[in-house]
Amino acid sequence: MPYDFEILLRGEGLSRIGKIRTKHGDIVTPTLLPVINPRISVITPEDIKRLGFGALITNAYIIYRDEALRDIALNEGVHSLLNFKGPIMTDSGTFQSYVYGKISVTNREIVSFQHEIGVDIGTILDVFTLPTDSYEVAKKKVEETIARALECKDFLEHMILSFPIQGGVYPDLREYAAKRGRDLNFGLYPIGGVVPLMESQRYVDLVRVIIHSKIGLGPSKPVHLFGCGHPLLFPIAVLLGVDLFDSASYAKYARDNRIITPTGTIRLEEIDEFIYPSPYVEKYTPKELLKLDKRERERILSLHNLYVVSYEIKRVREAIRRGELWELVEMRARAHPRLLSALRVLREYVEYLEKFEPISRERAFFYTSPESLNRPIVYRLRKRIKERFKPKYNRVSIISVQNKPYMDYTERIPPNCDVFVRSMFGPVPLLWDVIYPIAQSEEPDIWDKELEEYVKKCEDDLCRRFHCVEVHELTKVTDVYSEVDKLSAIADYQFGPPAGDVLFTGRIRVDRSKTTGRIRMIYRNSIPILFLRPSDGLYTLKYPGGYILYKMLPKIKMHVIVTDDSAEYNAMGKNVFAKFVVDADENIRPGDEVLVISESGELVAVGSSRLSATELLECNSGLAVKVKDFKENYRDLDISLVLGDEE
Repeated sequence: MPYDFEILLRGEGLSRIGKIRTKHGDIVTPTLLPVINPRISVITPEDIKRLGFGALITNAYIIYRDEALRDIALNEGVHSLLNFKGPIMTDSGTFQSYVYGKISVTNREIVSFQHEIGVDIGTILDVFTLPTDSYEVAKKKVEETIARALECKDFLEHMILSFPIQGGVYPDLREYAAKRGRDLNFGLYPIGGVVPLMESQRYVDLVRVIIHSKIGLGPSKPVHLFGCGHPLLFPIAVLLGVDLFDSASYAKYARDNRIITPTGTIRLEEIDEFIYPSPYVEKYTPKELLKLDKRERERILSLHNLYVVSYEIKRVREAIRRGELWELVEMRARAHPRLLSALRVLREYVEYLEKFEPISRERAFFYTSPESLNRPIVYRLRKRIKERFKPKYNRVSIISVQNKPYMDYTERIPPNCDVFVRSMFGPVPLLWDVIYPIAQSEEPDIWDKELEEYVKKCEDDLCRRFHCVEVHELTKVTDVYSEVDKLSAIADYQFGPPAGDVLFTGRIRVDRSKTTGRIRMIYRNSIPILFLRPSDGLYTLKYPGGYILYKMLPKIKMHVIVTDDSAEYNAMGKNVFAKFVVDADENIRPGDEVLVISESGELVAVGSSRLSATELLECNSGLAVKVKDFKENYRDLDISLVLGDEE
């Protein structure tokens, strides 16, 4: 069956809401696949559906080894065997070989069996790498896994097949395995060999394994974190691009009288009340549950545990939609010191993560801890101050302003200076005061020591680059900066210099909001070129504004080139889909305004990129650019008039 994964919505970091298409329906990600034991299970497929899980995973090797189960599966199919109509994924027996040392089936035999019983997503018999494996042993296992994948490549025509990424705790081996797997174009990429890391709470190693697997794999493939089923790890794993989870822990914990919470597990004997309620335990106290028949208690606790897992998966998806995943990750990291260490490791990868971080989000930036300063959006802001802020004067003054946006609360500023404002992000240009996240941010009234030190370091860095002065004489803001200065500075931040100079020449006129008085539409030579968004202080391009920037290529780096066939429809306002993208500028981030250009070199539309540059080039399905304005809207206008002065 052809591989088909679509990114529906890009979130913070590497997170996304996606869709895997299978023969028995779509799997919306991120989600968990509950593990069902085909021999015996305390919950039913109906229970799974009722809890909101649309797919499940079972073990093909267990079915293969059991003659009765095998006969039913071969004659009636695995969906009939499990009485489940939705997508079913199967594991191949690799974990059993890890636990018991050896299994009595070959790689090709178990893959062929999975095909014969009609699974939606199968898995090759990979070789499990242990955290204790030497580099040489781990590399040998990776090569054997690759060889086994090649042995079964012909099955890709008939089913979605998983390529497990092995490599132990060695980042370069994980990248290598992922790259080789990507080249084979399998349908799903589980990250394997990680259960021992999770069991021993080696979360720093786990995070490195995920990141380097993603680096090697690229952003367009769906990723499964094998054996991960605890909500504690969902937020950080999803932030790093994991799409699927699976686990039987809900049942294992139930057998041990343990309940899953978002931050750990608790034994029934240790509590007097259920602090995380569900419909399954609401009529019991913990002590009453302990008095029930063991089988009944196990079923109730299994359902309760899956309910909590389902709730937390939904919480993560909603955090993606609302733009608050970073805050959720930082909050969860406080649940375990080793998870906090894993969060801190992400600062080593901030340059990589920034390439995928959306340009802004609807929710304000909340400072929750010193780790908030390691987010990619903060790194981007400091980087753009160095690369995109164009000084007007030859000296800088840093001032303090209590409220935002800063210009609204600043009547007088130092004259003949580029004015910066002291903020939790370090000193930021006064001209950028409406830009996300400068205006859309909240911090504690009392700064912690780490924040004070960070701001001081940023101020020292700025004063090494510019001549910083203390000025006691003050003048009106309008004596230092014009309205066009501010509009131009925003354009430089968003599109890069010389966008501000290029856009804001000629006759500039603005329309203002009737309720707030703030600038909304900007015209050049009476033609609309930009809309200033109130939500994030950035511009939405109009087609004529895009035309001005288009004439400055390649200095302005924001192009998406599409096939001429696609361009014909994009010029009439149709959106751009990923499979028609031929090339894209490497600077594009999700949410960036882009120029849609045909292969023959014509500007046909402008719009908002839904993907990063790498995703634009690698994804084969889904929406790539939401077209906002297009050539056909201006068919009765000589568009070149936007470039020259009015008569």
